[in-house]
Amino acid sequence: FPVVTAITAAIIENIDPALKLTLVSLGAGKKDIILTCLWEVRFGILAAAVTAYGRVLTEVGISMIVGGNIKYHTRTMTTAIALETNKGLFADGIALGIVLMAIAFTVNLSLSFLRKK
Repeated sequence: FPVVTAITAAIIENIDPALKLTLVSLGAGKKDIILTCLWEVRFGILAAAVTAYGRVLTEVGISMIVGGNIKYHTRTMTTAIALETNKGLFADGIALGIVLMAIAFTVNLSLSFLRKK
């Protein structure tokens, strides 16, 4: 959360100061100013969201410490990968890793598509 907050705050602080003045001079209301500012920083906010998603996917240790690793209750994909490789079932660990990479790739590809649109 602190990393995402810092990224989002830095992005919002770097909005062009002349943007609000320009919007007001064009007759924009508060709602239009807020929506336009959010539109201007949309890629930075998406980057912060992807950073949060990446951090969630990679937090194996904290997931095992706080949530445990109880099958069908608190197991996450990253803890399942760690468990399977520790048991010596490398094929299962690699298969889960490929699925996790596919999910991450799909999210990044979707965000790239949205950015081009």
